[in-house]
This record gives sequence, C-alpha cells and structure tokens, in this order.
Amino acid sequence: MQAAPGSDVETARNIHYNCPTLFHSCRESSTLSHILVFYKHAGSADSTPGRILEVLDTLPYTCRTGDIGEYNIAYENRNTGVEFFLEYVDPMKATEVEAETRHYQGLEPAGLTARVDYLRPSFFGLETLPWVDHIRRELDLLILDPQSEGGSASGPAAYSVDTLIRTWDAGNSRATSTLRSQEGIEMAVAPRAVLQAWWHYITAFPDLEAHYHGGVAIPVPKLMKTGRGQVTILANWRLSETTVLPREVGTLFLERRRRRFGLLDILESGTVRAEKLLPLVRSGLFPREEPHPHLLYIPERILLSEEKAAMRIRLDTRTVLDPVLATRLTDVESDRGSKA
Repeated sequence: MQAAPGSDVETARNIHYNCPTLFHSCRESSTLSHILVFYKHAGSADSTPGRILEVLDTLPYTCRTGDIGEYNIAYENRNTGVEFFLEYVDPMKATEVEAETRHYQGLEPAGLTARVDYLRPSFFGLETLPWVDHIRRELDLLILDPQSEGGSASGPAAYSVDTLIRTWDAGNSRATSTLRSQEGIEMAVAPRAVLQAWWHYITAFPDLEAHYHGGVAIPVPKLMKTGRGQVTILANWRLSETTVLPREVGTLFLERRRRRFGLLDILESGTVRAEKLLPLVRSGLFPREEPHPHLLYIPERILLSEEKAAMRIRLDTRTVLDPVLATRLTDVESDRGSKA
C-alpha cells in the first residue's frame, strides 16, 4: 500500500485491508440500512459462486471472511470513511430462512445482498453505489430495491447508478431527519456542497499527484468541527507555493516567516478563515474545470504579489478544531435544526 509523501492518503487503486473483528449480516444488522438484493437470470452461467467471488475480490478497500459458499465482504475506504457491506450465501446451501427470498418469473436469487447504511453524509451513496452497479453489470444481474417507489412489487431491475444513488439518498434523508428530530441523535452537520467538495478532492488525490507531477502543493484537507459545532474543511497552505485546494475550503492553516523588531525571521503558524485570505488573491484565483472541476488553483505569482497584505492578517492560535468521523456527520438538516 502506497502513501502520498507526507500524507495519509493512499494512492494505490486496489487496496485490501485486514478484516475487522466483527461483521454484521446484511439481514441481521441493527443499523438502519438500505438493502439491495441481487437476482440472476434462471440458468445463467455468469453468476456462479466462483465467478461472484472473483468479481467481488476486484473491489478496492475490501476484506472478506468466510468461504466460497458463504462469506461477508466489508468495503472500508479509510481516506473518506465510507463503508458498505456485501453478504453472499450460495442459494444451493441456503437455510430455509435464508431461502425465503421472493421469486420472480425467469429469475433466481443470486445469493448476494448489499447493505449501505443510513445516517450518513450524501457522499456515501456517491462512492458505494457505483460499485454496486459495477457488480451488477459484471455479473449480468438485476437488483431488487425494496426501498424504491414501487417496492418489492416492482421486481428486480437493471437500475442505473443515478437511480440507485437517488433512491438511497431519499431514504437516507428521511431516516436522518426523522431519527435526529425524534430521538435526538447527535451528529455534526455541514452543507452538502462542503462535504461533497471534500470527498471529490480526496478521491481525486492520486490523479492530482499524477496530473501536477510534484510541481504544485497538494495538501490533504481534513473535516474538522469547530467549538461552535460547525464543520469546516481545514487545509495547510504555505504562502510561497502554488497550491490546489478544495473549492469549499473553509479554514486554512498557515505557516509564515516575518521579521519582528528588526530581529531574525520568526516562524508563525495558526489558522485563518478562508474568506479572509482568499479575497486577497481573488484576481488570480480560478476554479479548475476538466479534469478536476472541484479545485481552486492558486498560482505562486499571485501569492508573492499579495504577500504583504497576507502578512497583515492575524492568525488564530487558540481555536481548537476536532476531527469529525464520517459516520457521525450528515448534510441532512433535522426538524430540530443543525446540531453538532
């Protein structure tokens, strides 16, 4: 597993982790989840137990427990905090309870079930459901989505990835809003645009390194919670370097050298709200479009010309920012309003 120099963002594409100590069955999980059941065409040779395992083993960020006839797979991207779960039980080996899957004419249960949890930020759906769609296409399967508008009565279908994302997002929004308002579940809340900008940046990190060939500073931004319960994207920024940042960056951690009372340069560091600093370089600041539409690109020449103005900005050395886990984060407002 490769790591970017000076960062904790992995650049390898096909990463498999050591399995966590505990797996929850898709059927037995106590977590409120979106369940998708895979079906195959009767007699299909494209979705044998061995072929299913072969396709699932190509997924990145995964680990597997069990054997070829019955196993669980956990997807856990430690860069983004996103996770989802797959469970396979060979229909020929299924118990009577497991075999109580609804049957449809010309179709058979494939034995494969996917689970994407609710009470999650919207980027969970953006990251996980394209992999669900990948599995469906590779194995020529159909998906039964009981949470869809027609429910189980609609039967299995070759849902597009956009439809899968939209249906999960609707269920996630309802579940999050309802449970946070009725049961007082404590979650940090941030605007959807902020969380998705951070997610796009993190997932594009390997491509950014390849695209800029080391000539540009590419900091690893963090999602942080302020003392007031707000969530902000925090990124390091050295004034003398050309830098790319997430478009919705909220807080910058600066290091700068300045002379005091004619003495030698003194190194200062602290945070500053992006809205205070970025206007100084606004004339040279522009969004990058293809291939990276979610970036702000800040040229060095602009920074140098505005360095005096930047030096006059007071850095905050007292504010405490705490990392926030993706599983304790949402971009869905509850009826009680945002609550950290």
